Amino acid sequence: MSIMRRYFIRLIFTTAGLFIFGSTFAQWNVSAGYVYAALRHAATDIIIDDFNASHPNSTGVVYSKQTPHFAHLQGLDIGVRYRFLNHIGITAQYTSIYQNVQNTYQNGTYTDLKDIFTYFQYSYGLGAEVFDGWFGAGASLELNFTSFKHGYSYTKDRQFLLLDHSLSNHYFINIGLPINSALTLNLQPFIQIPFKSLDFLSAEQTLNPDSPRSAPGNDALFTQRVVTYGIKLILSNGRLSSDN
Repeated sequence: MSIMRRYFIRLIFTTAGLFIFGSTFAQWNVSAGYVYAALRHAATDIIIDDFNASHPNSTGVVYSKQTPHFAHLQGLDIGVRYRFLNHIGITAQYTSIYQNVQNTYQNGTYTDLKDIFTYFQYSYGLGAEVFDGWFGAGASLELNFTSFKHGYSYTKDRQFLLLDHSLSNHYFINIGLPINSALTLNLQPFIQIPFKSLDFLSAEQTLNPDSPRSAPGNDALFTQRVVTYGIKLILSNGRLSSDN
């Protein structure tokens, strides 16, 4: 079962639960929805460029598509919020986002072969939000886990090129659009700023050992603080203010 299909199934069941939960616990909001985040990642761009340069067309192997850069992440957000004093909320959320990029080649015997690269990030966050009517704003502290993997289309095995974690600040505004008395559609522009940079030099050395840039001492090329920004489309039970 694909990752996105599993996300979709989880979203369906969570959304159904909102109707039940919303009528039972008036001060609690449960939420689930879609996340889109832009990604500008110079370190993985270099790694993929070096991989493409070291895998040109050769005797018996023809690439019809080279590996593109990572450009965006998408996935699922699930959260809860406890409301008090009408306009203040304590929030907790889980976010899981990723992107696959791949090339296409044939080797004379098999066609439509692919190298698959996956950038995956999941986060646990705890924060606070203030809101008035349909508008809110908030921030949270998040624990992020980031992985960068490589594999092939003919096997489910994947090689971890990087696996690391960090803390980050997450800032957002929330625009709540009531659907009915039980559900609200929330639009949440956000930015996530990590506390530390991640070092992708080991990924370059594993994937492109013959590249001059894989030499020790080139950490500056592959060390990056990965800031993500985007929007969430979230369904939640109830409305923003508890007096609505």
